[in-house]
Amino acid sequence: MAGAPSPSDSLILRFSELTEASAARPRDAVLRALDILFSALFLLLSLPLALPIALLILVTSGRPLLYRGERVGRGGRVFEMLKFRTLRRGAEDRLGPYLGEELVRRTKTETTAIGAWLRATQLDEVPQLLNVLRGDMSLVGPRPIRPRFFE
Repeated sequence: MAGAPSPSDSLILRFSELTEASAARPRDAVLRALDILFSALFLLLSLPLALPIALLILVTSGRPLLYRGERVGRGGRVFEMLKFRTLRRGAEDRLGPYLGEELVRRTKTETTAIGAWLRATQLDEVPQLLNVLRGDMSLVGPRPIRPRFFE
């Protein structure tokens, strides 16, 4: 795609936010630096698990490997949160109108075999470390929620 920033450009832009935050609020700069440090470290440590998990998802339920869901972050900014896919393809469309206990009940029927294990071990959330590294979310703080809950 012409004109689209490369991943390295994106990281450089995120690091530039660190210097802007340090001028505005030193505490924010320290928290961002810790997010960068620990998310990079955890990504490296989880790589030996992430690759076999991706292969298992590919073999057992095909593509896509990642779930990409819109979430609302700090300041109301909408971003795409990443997780390993744990539900059958198209499940989000089928589950769309449900909320609360009904959503929880119906989600169980849509969960893949590997997805149940990933959720139980919370390994489905490893790709969110990329969101932290990009500055979409933080390791500490409230969980980003779906935009529809703001409506």
